[in-house]
Amino acid sequence: MGAMMASITSELLFFLPFILLALLTFYTTAAAQCHGGRRWRPTKKKRPNLPPGAPGWPLVGETFGYLRPHPATSVGRFMEQHVARYIAEQQLAN
Repeated sequence: MGAMMASITSELLFFLPFILLALLTFYTTAAAQCHGGRRWRPTKKKRPNLPPGAPGWPLVGETFGYLRPHPATSVGRFMEQHVARYIAEQQLAN
């Protein structure tokens, strides 16, 4: 019984590369057919439709700039930049 299992295992290991090659060939052929046989062409990257401003880190954004300490006599550089940016955009929109 053990010799029979060893024989089957060695046969499977012998044919494994051929089976993998056949699967790879099938996969690439199927993928080419799905794409209409067209070759890959680089496309222009579309700019995502995002609101103005620096993207920053995900979920943090510009929080560090907002929380940066500033003198009590001013609104801070962060607010000055954002107010100037959004006022200019509003004036362009109107």
